[in-house]
Amino acid sequence: MDKMYVLIGASSDLSKSFEKILIKNNEKFISISRSNDAHVTVKDYFMESDEIINQLKTYNNLYIIFFNGYLAENRPSQKPSHDDIVKTDYINFTIPYSLSDKFLSHGLDVGKFIYISSVAAIKPRYKNFIYGLSKYKLEKTIPAITNKYLIFRFGKINTKMSETHSKVPLALTKEHAAKIIYKKIKKNHIVYPSFKIKIISYLINFLPLMVINLSEKKISIDE
Repeated sequence: MDKMYVLIGASSDLSKSFEKILIKNNEKFISISRSNDAHVTVKDYFMESDEIINQLKTYNNLYIIFFNGYLAENRPSQKPSHDDIVKTDYINFTIPYSLSDKFLSHGLDVGKFIYISSVAAIKPRYKNFIYGLSKYKLEKTIPAITNKYLIFRFGKINTKMSETHSKVPLALTKEHAAKIIYKKIKKNHIVYPSFKIKIISYLINFLPLMVINLSEKKISIDE
């Protein structure tokens, strides 16, 4: 059965790159965003979820990809304000989780939910604790509502959202990351963009949090 891709947060750099791949491969898709150039324009994804459902209910085998993300911390140089903290949790956790739950409760024909997560979800740490915690919550709660999911645990992707952050090894361009998503779309549950990122993730999981925080603080000082 043909897929109908649904791009939520379609104005993001990563989504725009993925959209180009879909067009090149003659794939069907619907873009949903707060930007006026999307197929469906909204001001608030959850508050207007009924309108989104009405747009999607006539299609089958929906592959719903949540590209929406927000990152407003990069300690010690950037600490999130109260509004940043609320927005980080709302965009990275509340929207994808609540929309997924509502789509299922309204009987949409979902072939798979796809989420863009981060290695920061493995162990929320000093540098981006609030962001990592929001991704951690998403990864832990989605399996409770559906088994039809795919979570991409990326490292750094070079986009507008991360342009002020430090250069790190194995960072990906948005074009490369989009290709990985398209290539691995048939997989399930948690996947990594590369074997090297997977190994790094295992190291993060086993290293004491104090060691990770001290290492990142030292890197920031050296810069």
